[in-house]
Amino acid sequence: TARVYSSIDGRSLGKRKVPEWRQQLVTRGREIVCWKATGDHAELSALDALTGDTLWKQEFDSGSAVDIEMGRYVAVVETNGRVAVVDAADGKRVVDYQGMAKPLLEEIHLSVGRDTFLIAAKRPRPGNAERMVRPLGVDSPVIDGELYLFDRASGEMRWSRPAEVT
Repeated sequence: TARVYSSIDGRSLGKRKVPEWRQQLVTRGREIVCWKATGDHAELSALDALTGDTLWKQEFDSGSAVDIEMGRYVAVVETNGRVAVVDAADGKRVVDYQGMAKPLLEEIHLSVGRDTFLIAAKRPRPGNAERMVRPLGVDSPVIDGELYLFDRASGEMRWSRPAEVT
């Protein structure tokens, strides 16, 4: 349950039922962008907290990984190789790329540049890989997997294929 207040004058607009906090990726004004995985599918959606209306929604496989950047762009990578970036402002896909299926996916990281989307898909580390790697900073994950670079204007992949990194 959420308490809703007017941002203009601070008056209470009442209580509303909202998805649990684990399903909430970000709030955009009175919109809540949600990620809910149940059974064999996952749903990315935006909910109006005041009215309870679903503003938009998209379906993905349940084994998908998700990340959000700038409170607006949501990246989703599915184990079937599909990579998508959704603009949370309107629910439209700005990237929809079909790559090679990879059954195991730990997490993804989205970085939004001035004219690009960079997505790092982290896969389980190979069992025989022994190395010492130190991150560059607090927000520098160590990645074994693929890097995808997409043009923000066209949604097209900038490279001929994803870069494989270990």
